[in-house]
Amino acid sequence: MTERVLGAVLAAGESTRFGAPKQALIIDAETLLARAVDRVAAATGEAPLVVVGARAEQMIDLLQDRSCLIAVNRHWQDGMGSSVAVAAASAPPGIAGILLAVADMPNVTSTHYRTLIEAFRRTPRAAVAAEYPDGAGIPAIIPAGDCASLATLTGPTGARNWLREREVRTVVHLGDAALDIDTPDDWAEFLQRSTSSP
Repeated sequence: MTERVLGAVLAAGESTRFGAPKQALIIDAETLLARAVDRVAAATGEAPLVVVGARAEQMIDLLQDRSCLIAVNRHWQDGMGSSVAVAAASAPPGIAGILLAVADMPNVTSTHYRTLIEAFRRTPRAAVAAEYPDGAGIPAIIPAGDCASLATLTGPTGARNWLREREVRTVVHLGDAALDIDTPDDWAEFLQRSTSSP
């Protein structure tokens, strides 16, 4: 039996440094949030969970034509950790793991997610993650057995510290896909790269 992986797109932030909701930015006629939801769904084969918080109604409106589950993080001001906690607490029974993804890394593709899923299914009791110069990070897949631990997270670092305190296999090398849209300059860099790519 294939191990089920639930995709969870974390989209509860206020985009303070950007100055406007990043999730609503448009590229290739779709929002960054819809782009992330589509790619996670394509990789897992099922509707993902989307964690919303700041501007929750607007985020839900952005997903009207997408099949997804919604979880509201009422403590989104506590930081990314609280959204990870909501995702973990919302995980349904019967899944083997939860794929944590974000909306503001638009170069992360379904292929990246599938690589994580394939590696996880080979050893479903161990977390797998993307590799960064300073250690493991998201996107990552956390085994269902660790969801209770994730559900206690708070603070701005999300799952990063949790991952780095454990032996986690880093199976995805993101390269340029590690670009995280935090500021208008990041967005300009992304658009420039996108238009200059062959």
